Amino acid sequence: MSARGFTLVELIVALTLGALVAAGAYRAIVGTQRVTQAGAQKVDIQQNLRAGATYMTSVLRELDATDGDINVATATRLRFRSMRWVGVLCDAPAKKGATSVVLTIRSGSVFGLRAPSAVEDSSLVFADGDPGTRADDVWLIGAVTGQSGGVCSDGSAASDLTVEITGASGGQAAALATVTAGAPVRGFQAEDLSLFQAADSRWWMGQRTANRSGSWTAVRPLVGPLSATGLAFTYHDTTSAVTGVLTAIASVSIIMRGESERLVRGLGGSVDYARDSIITRAALRNNARF
Repeated sequence: MSARGFTLVELIVALTLGALVAAGAYRAIVGTQRVTQAGAQKVDIQQNLRAGATYMTSVLRELDATDGDINVATATRLRFRSMRWVGVLCDAPAKKGATSVVLTIRSGSVFGLRAPSAVEDSSLVFADGDPGTRADDVWLIGAVTGQSGGVCSDGSAASDLTVEITGASGGQAAALATVTAGAPVRGFQAEDLSLFQAADSRWWMGQRTANRSGSWTAVRPLVGPLSATGLAFTYHDTTSAVTGVLTAIASVSIIMRGESERLVRGLGGSVDYARDSIITRAALRNNARF
C-alpha cells in the first residue's frame, strides 16, 4: 500500500512534453537537412558556372575578330573558329601537287586540346613575308586534307600536314613565298555555343562543332541547367561601346544564370530550383602576330 507510481495525469504530461521535444528536434533536423541540401545544390551551380566561364574566356581569348574569327554573334548565340592546337614549322613549306603544300610541324612543339586531325581541322599559317615590317603579316587559311608522320631536316620527329591554302589567302603560291621555318600554325574548327533547350525542357548552354567539310554535330549540353534566360552575350568594341559589327568586337560580356539539378525545399516549405548567376568579360586577342 505504501508503493508510489505515476498518476495518469503525470504520465500524460510527460508524454506531451516528450512529444513536443521530439517534434522540435525533428523540425530542427529537417531544417538542417534542407539547408545542407540547398547549400550543396548552390555550390554545384557555382562550380558549374565557373567551369563554363573558364571555358568561354579561354576560347574567346584565342580569337581575332578583325581577321574574321567570329561568324555569328547574337544575344544567345556565338559561332567562331575554335582553336584546337598550335604548332611550329621546323622547315619551310614544300609544294605538293597543284594546289597543296606540306607543312612539317615539329612534334615536340604541338600544344592544345588535341592532336591535329585531317578530318576535323582547318588551319591558319602565319606568313611573315618581310620580317622588317608588320604591314604584310597575315594568317593564310587552309584545309588540312592529309596527315602522316614526318621528320624535320634536323632529324627530330615531326608531323606532315597536307594543307590546301584557300584562294582568298593566295593559294599555294602565297604559302611557298611568304611562310618560313619557325612560323606558327594553328588548327581550328567551327564551334557554335547557344542557349539550348534539351528534351527534358531544361535549358543549357549547348555546343556543337563542324568538321572541315562543314558537317555539324548534334547540339551537346555543355553548361547547365540554366534558366530560360540563362545565357546572354554582349559585344563591345575597343571603346567598350556595344557593337554589332563582327570585325569590331574587342571583348565579350557573358552572363550565365544557373539552376540546380534537383528541386530544393526551402525553410518555409516552398519547393523550387536553387539559382545563382555569374557575370564575366573576356577580351579577344585581336593581334595579327599571334
